[in-house]
Amino acid sequence: MSKGSIMALVLAGVLATTVAPVRAEKKSKDFEKGQAFCPSHVLVIGGTIIQAGRCYMLAVLRNDHGTFLAFLNPSVERSRGPIRLNSEDGRRVSTKVIYLVPIGASGISAAVIPVNTVRLVGIHEEDRDEDEGENDNDEHNNVGQGNQKVVLVVTGIPIPNLAVTFIVRL
Repeated sequence: MSKGSIMALVLAGVLATTVAPVRAEKKSKDFEKGQAFCPSHVLVIGGTIIQAGRCYMLAVLRNDHGTFLAFLNPSVERSRGPIRLNSEDGRRVSTKVIYLVPIGASGISAAVIPVNTVRLVGIHEEDRDEDEGENDNDEHNNVGQGNQKVVLVVTGIPIPNLAVTFIVRL
């Protein structure tokens, strides 16, 4: 073997060992309350499809129908605390709702998120493979959409592990 082919073989081995761990790394990112969330891929949960290529403000909205992760137009005015939906500010925020995604959050304390309020929240975004973490076994998980999930964990409110898992559609 020549010196050039030995060097190429060594370089290929070094690249193979350094590239593999980079691919195995999970991406995660934190978004502060009021910071724009801009998904890079289409996100799917149930019958809701969150479009990529635009940005959203994220909030938790609680009304008589349940608790939701609200994707708002980023032009919404930022507030420090919960906004009553029946107030003038609440009606203004309601017109900025683009998507409502149900959150299975039973037993939420009324002191944390009172009924008929909306509250901007921070989000911790995690990219996961489908076989990691909890397996929802929902029918929509295995429809040929790949095996990548995005988990949005709500931060900034005292409710641990409040999260929504989306399937990524490439």
